[in-house]
Amino acid sequence: METYGLRIAPDWSKAQHWSCHQFFCNHLHPHTPKTTMQFFVLTTLVAVAVAADVYPSSPAPAYSKSYDYPPQPYSFAWEVNDAPSYNNYAHSENSDGKLTTGSYRVVLPDGRTQIVSYKADSNGYIADVKYEGVAKYPEYKPAASYPAPAYKAPAYTEKTN
Repeated sequence: METYGLRIAPDWSKAQHWSCHQFFCNHLHPHTPKTTMQFFVLTTLVAVAVAADVYPSSPAPAYSKSYDYPPQPYSFAWEVNDAPSYNNYAHSENSDGKLTTGSYRVVLPDGRTQIVSYKADSNGYIADVKYEGVAKYPEYKPAASYPAPAYKAPAYTEKTN
């Protein structure tokens, strides 16, 4: 049996083995837990200090000019109308740089079309939501009934002592 790099004879008693273990733990590793913790804390602090010198902070970016543009006017619109997949929606928006207006619409699962018209400026966002059409729901059909199970229910008996 191999222990701590020494060959220990198999006929040694457990007491002799234990005394060998105590010898190695007490004489070769004399650090108490407190001094071991102090050693690890000191080692960590030294490693952090060395790493701080080895890896300098990143340099400032090469660009230094800030690009602050005033709001620009824009306009866009798009629409999807694919009857086979029931996709029908659109979005459009216009802005003069100070006031943004727009609208979007979507067909809801119940068949109605939701239309949202909005306006956004320095005072906030105002939306007007409208619905076109009538909600249509499928007719309720109760689930099929099934016969009672064909197996016989187990009989329970009370146990008496």
